[in-house]
Amino acid sequence: MTDKTKKTVIVVLVALLAGLGIYSFLDHKKQTDAIDNLTVEKQEIISNLNQLKAQYDEAIAENTSLSSELAKEKHQIEEYIDSLKKLKSTNRKTILFYKNKIQELTRKTQRLMVANDSLAKKNRLLTLENQDLEVQKDSLSQNLEKQYQANDTLLQKNVDLSSKVALASQIRANGYAVSTFDKRKSGKFKPTDKARRINTFKVSFNINENPLAKERDVPVYVVVKAPSGDVLKSKGFFTDATGERIAFTDKTDVPYHQSAVVTDVIIDVDDIKLEKGAYLVDVYIDGRKVKTIKKELL
Repeated sequence: MTDKTKKTVIVVLVALLAGLGIYSFLDHKKQTDAIDNLTVEKQEIISNLNQLKAQYDEAIAENTSLSSELAKEKHQIEEYIDSLKKLKSTNRKTILFYKNKIQELTRKTQRLMVANDSLAKKNRLLTLENQDLEVQKDSLSQNLEKQYQANDTLLQKNVDLSSKVALASQIRANGYAVSTFDKRKSGKFKPTDKARRINTFKVSFNINENPLAKERDVPVYVVVKAPSGDVLKSKGFFTDATGERIAFTDKTDVPYHQSAVVTDVIIDVDDIKLEKGAYLVDVYIDGRKVKTIKKELL
């Protein structure tokens, strides 16, 4: 091989090597650019997924009946994000897979967000209605409380008025007196204070006029107590206005027609030997003790 031929071959080889180097450089650059582009797309996908996740966070905060379904979708998005971050190699096929998933998720998210917004609006309306009902309830409670207070005041006034009417309609008496006598065989009464001679007690009083009192027979009980405290000649028991059961000496019903009535209660004690000392005579009208009179026997 001539020197000229050798030189030609060397030039050709150098040219081929140079061309191959340039090709390899360009191919490597092309591959590097492709990987960089895929990495950028991967980051964009992750960014889009994070945006969808943020939408689900806002929607879940509305606390509607879709919250559980929204949480489920959010969890799936989080799994996609973790999967992409852990992905060491990226190719066009993988990127296309996730892009398709992004589109599916976006469509589903839009449907869920519309439904959730509608539920959220209903919830807000219900909340406002409930607040309005609470205000009405509070107002009604205040009005009822005022009415109860007014009723209590009116009831108290009625009770007071009834008490005043009952008090005003009570039958009262005055001019109380106790006399003792020796009743003779002739039927005449001789006044005496000597215990050994007395066989009759007379309890006198005047029932007052009262146009507010009811016309009726008024029960009058007389209780005569000996110095020993025993009830003289007990005829039975009655229950007074306080509920106490009391033995009585005599009882009479006085016809009452709202006008004054002079009343005498005659008590025969002929069969009893009286002792000397102070006798107490209690008078009860309508079950109320109205007077206690002291009578000293000699």
